Amino acid sequence: MKHLKFSRLFAAFAFVAILALAGCKPVTEEVIKEVEVTTEKEVEKIIVIGPISPNDGLIGKWYDDYTTWNTYDDYDCKISANQIKTASYGVHNGPVFIKKLSETSGYLYYQLENDLPDYSTTPTGTISGTAGKWFATAYKNLTSDTVNLCEAYKNFDLPEDLYTAIETYTVANGWFDYLDTTEFTKVTE
Repeated sequence: MKHLKFSRLFAAFAFVAILALAGCKPVTEEVIKEVEVTTEKEVEKIIVIGPISPNDGLIGKWYDDYTTWNTYDDYDCKISANQIKTASYGVHNGPVFIKKLSETSGYLYYQLENDLPDYSTTPTGTISGTAGKWFATAYKNLTSDTVNLCEAYKNFDLPEDLYTAIETYTVANGWFDYLDTTEFTKVTE
């Protein structure tokens, strides 16, 4: 009789453990629905946010017209599925998420691995408490060899999670003032 009670207890524990583990899967893709209201009817617009694809046109090394600022030899921005490297804010390893507004524009989101540099200090220090927060880069006018890129810049009250980052980092909210003027060219390998 003791073995039967133990077996039932073990089975119940195993079932609860499996349910708990099933709910702990990493974020791979998020679908956000926005509703546009027109004079005729409501139109549902679906925006998918997920990891950037290794085949995406943004993947690669990019440089701008200011070659003296090319922090990494021949480029000042590198984007891959698991890393974003920028001249302004350094290297961040981990997944890079993309929100495409169109085939040529959107946003990249990533969690900061280290505190951001503080360029207002000499020598350059860091802005304490920014590691682990979420950051973004906006892009537009993407072609096979050029794109306008701009990192978020407004203040250092950064979002704690991806969902808040998506709501916070927008052109309309004033985070990407230099997006129209910062064109990058793809580095040919």
